[in-house]
Amino acid sequence: MISFQCSTCNAKVKSKKEFAGRKAKCPRCRTIIAVPEPPILAALVKEPPLSRIIIKNTWKAIIKSVKFTTQNTFYILGVVISLLNVIAIILGSIPIVVLESIVYGGTKKPKNSCRVCGYTWYPRGRNVSLQCPKCKDTDVRTFQTSIVLCAIVGWLILLFILSGASAILMHSSTDYPIFLPNQ
Repeated sequence: MISFQCSTCNAKVKSKKEFAGRKAKCPRCRTIIAVPEPPILAALVKEPPLSRIIIKNTWKAIIKSVKFTTQNTFYILGVVISLLNVIAIILGSIPIVVLESIVYGGTKKPKNSCRVCGYTWYPRGRNVSLQCPKCKDTDVRTFQTSIVLCAIVGWLILLFILSGASAILMHSSTDYPIFLPNQ
């Protein structure tokens, strides 16, 4: 049953749910009034067992999806950490290989640049003085130092990633039981 009031005489009127949305006459003043739709929340309040079942099943679905997403999160996290490790190893080892081939093999020409005048040149031989041939200043940036810095940055990234990954894995491990007080 739907209960509502007449807008003219404020009389309480009751109607069946089938007449919702139709027009009817007020029993007191005989004016034509529209029967309102029943509120959606009222149906849920009148049927609490159904809503409990819906809520219970919803929580089960949420818990299942959370378990699924946490498992996938750790798989995705493992793949991302592995890719970052590969990138860090490449950043750390390739510059060292290139540096060795430049210094000892002489296959590639390293380029030095002066930080004062901006002049660039190719040094010759093993015992090259770090002095600009143009302005004779010793503030020179060598190709080797930039490669070594790249290698250091790569190895630091690798160390950071490995320490973060081990901390995450130790924190998320289920092998260790969690003891709560009063159990």
